[in-house]
Amino acid sequence: MEVYKSHDNVRPQAYLHPAKDMQYAAMANFLREWRKLSDKTLVEVATVLGTTHTTILRYERGQMKVPAEVINALAEIYSCVPAELQFAPEDRASGRRIHEAITLLNDLDPEIAKRWIEIGKLLKEKA
Repeated sequence: MEVYKSHDNVRPQAYLHPAKDMQYAAMANFLREWRKLSDKTLVEVATVLGTTHTTILRYERGQMKVPAEVINALAEIYSCVPAELQFAPEDRASGRRIHEAITLLNDLDPEIAKRWIEIGKLLKEKA
C-alpha cells in the first residue's frame, strides 16, 4: 500500500492513494462504525489486540493497511465474520452472504466451484 503525505506544513495528514487502495479504504471506513456498535473504545480494542490505540485509529482512518490476522481478530471482537467488516453494520447481511459463498467455494471441488461461479454469472445476467 502506498501512503502519500500532504504538503501541509502544520500537520501532515497521511491518506490512501484514491484508486489503488479503494477496496481497502472502503473497509477502513466501516471499522469505526463496527467498534462503536460493539460499544468498545480505541483503548479497549487495542488492549485485546496487544497494540496501541493509535494503531487502531490509523486502521479506522485508512492510514495503515489492516493485516489479515487483525481483521480476523477484529471480527471476533465485534461479533461478526471478517467479510462483514467490508460493509456498514446496517448492511451486515451482504458481508454474511459473501462469507457463506466463500465458505461454500472453499468446500467444493475446484471444477465444481468453477461451474458454480458460472451459474452465478448466468443468474446475474437474467436478474
